[in-house]
Amino acid sequence: MIDTLKISKQLEAAALTKAQAEAIAEALADVTTAELATKSDVIELRSILKADIKDLELRLSAKIIDLKDQLTGRIYMILWGVIGAGAITWILQIFGTAIRNAFGQA
Repeated sequence: MIDTLKISKQLEAAALTKAQAEAIAEALADVTTAELATKSDVIELRSILKADIKDLELRLSAKIIDLKDQLTGRIYMILWGVIGAGAITWILQIFGTAIRNAFGQA
């Protein structure tokens, strides 16, 4: 809130007439009052921002969990692919040895 009386007194002290000082103080109050936030405005905005931040935290947590699950699945696929390739190589080596032994090639 603008203290129009204080502004008016300061303007009068600067050699303006009382009418001029009051008119300037009132005009200044009219112009600035519409632009000032009240304490309740700030409290309401704070509440809205806190709710928005909480919502963002929840959505971000869900996205992180989803990405973790996707990465875990891909890691398991790669792991099973490596194990499978190793198993196939091992089986082929055993069959190769068995075939060589069966046909007398050492």
